[in-house]
Amino acid sequence: PGAGAWRIELSSAELPKAAVALREVEEILEEEEERLDGVELVAPELQFARSVGAAVRRQADGMLREALRSLNQPSLTTALQVFFSLGCLRDKVEEAVAAAAASLGTDVSDALTNIDARAARGGRAGWVAA
Repeated sequence: PGAGAWRIELSSAELPKAAVALREVEEILEEEEERLDGVELVAPELQFARSVGAAVRRQADGMLREALRSLNQPSLTTALQVFFSLGCLRDKVEEAVAAAAASLGTDVSDALTNIDARAARGGRAGWVAA
């Protein structure tokens, strides 16, 4: 297949195992990159490894976002395990916390804007019990 022609979808059970194997492959490739660069026989395999890496990361990113949105602990655990195995857990957790904080800030700002608008129309300002 040509560059980017692979469609890779892994189950949530396969994702952590793929991440461990991928990390090992990426470490080897980092060490041997200069020696492998330009070797025609290896080029398709390198492209495949990069495609798998991108797919695993993309799938884990999506799983993390969805798990945080739906409060799905098993999916959250799987996504975090993948990022741990790939060596980027800290970065992903920091990104997730920053996104959650930004979302919370937007939600609070929107709520305050609605309260202010209701008060300006002569409605009751403040919290309303449901």
